[in-house]
Amino acid sequence: LLVCLALVAGCGGGEDGDAAERTAAPLPACAGATKEIPRPALLPQDFPLPPGTKLTTSRTPFEGQGVIEGAVPGGLEDAAGFFGDELEDAGYAAGRRDSEPGEVESLFTGKSLRGGWRVNDIPNCDGASKLTIVLIRL
Repeated sequence: LLVCLALVAGCGGGEDGDAAERTAAPLPACAGATKEIPRPALLPQDFPLPPGTKLTTSRTPFEGQGVIEGAVPGGLEDAAGFFGDELEDAGYAAGRRDSEPGEVESLFTGKSLRGGWRVNDIPNCDGASKLTIVLIRL
């Protein structure tokens, strides 16, 4: 029975696995995420964030618009893969992903929001990426 359970637990999930299989890796000190803030009200509770994400700043440049920044464990492709897998499962339509050296980004819409996420390399910091989310309430 234990062998069967182990086999079943290891099946499915695709290349990146699913959210239940993702675990939070610790952020290295070089990520600079020592001052964590609570999830801002403009960022819905069901908006998925990679496990281990620490939000560090939030500002509202205009009413109904938010810019939220933080750090996520892992490299750019780890974060991009997470958002690619999880946003649509949470009810947000993901736009086409764009990447350049040191940066990956995409737009999204859904649940009376539109916006985008971007992850950037943190210079001299392996194991973490900078996260920026821009949201506009429709």
